[in-house]
Amino acid sequence: MAHKAAKKRHKKTSVDDYLYHIVIAVFLATVGYAIYNNVVKDKRKLYQIQVIESKVINEHNDLTENSFSLSENDFFVDWNL
Repeated sequence: MAHKAAKKRHKKTSVDDYLYHIVIAVFLATVGYAIYNNVVKDKRKLYQIQVIESKVINEHNDLTENSFSLSENDFFVDWNL
């Protein structure tokens, strides 16, 4: 009886079989995201980016899934992030 209980307690699950693979996949996904973020990310410093950028406003307004549209605001003219 005790032998069966000990055997049941130490039985491997399917997660245990693939735990090493899951850890490696999470690590590779993190590294991939970091590389992607460095390649795609805007390289300008925040103080160089204008608050009102026509390009960003137009790109946002061209998307059909947005529930609102952007426009320029006179208050933020010549402001940087």
